[in-house]
Amino acid sequence: MAKSQAQPVEAEKVSIARATVEIRVLTVSGKQMTISVFKQLPYELPGNVGDLWGLIRWGEEGPYAIWDKGGELHKFGIPHYLRRHNPGLEEMGQRCGRLGAAAKVARFVAGGAAWEDPGYPLFPRKTASLFNDLERCARNAEAAGAADDELEWARRSLAEAKECARAWLVEFCGTSDAAEVEKIRADRARQAQALHAARDADSKLLYSLPQLFIAV
Repeated sequence: MAKSQAQPVEAEKVSIARATVEIRVLTVSGKQMTISVFKQLPYELPGNVGDLWGLIRWGEEGPYAIWDKGGELHKFGIPHYLRRHNPGLEEMGQRCGRLGAAAKVARFVAGGAAWEDPGYPLFPRKTASLFNDLERCARNAEAAGAADDELEWARRSLAEAKECARAWLVEFCGTSDAAEVEKIRADRARQAQALHAARDADSKLLYSLPQLFIAV
């Protein structure tokens, strides 16, 4: 294969273009705002991300957003805002994880589904112990299939463990029916998805605000 020939570039056709970057400086009475003045701005979370001026990247709780409240500047930490305006998001995530585990247990208890690890760390020790017993009985029943004298004992133990699991499902989900538990899990997952979408929209808006510079 023939090598491609280098193409000469005539110097007279080349020029250097100077790019300009817009820098937004926050000023007070014509002078750049200082850190000391910035610290004195009232700290208040807005009800919604409405009249925002921009963000200032400063401090451990930052970046901060600057907003206008009735003609006076206020500030708030963006991470703080996102946490406060989505208070149930973390709890919702934990609940969804536990409902996912409950759905696995419900399918196994109903029969026709193999045992699946429900995720023991999601639950308190008492519930994890119940899952351990259920799993152990399931393994014993499977292993005892070849020995008739052990099979009946293993089946009884598994039946008792399943009854305990059904009682837990009723307490945790309000039902032990596998289809109903799955419906509850799916509904809660949709709610969590909506909360995540709302938080992501706020986060995208806040972190895309123009950066304002103050005198450090």
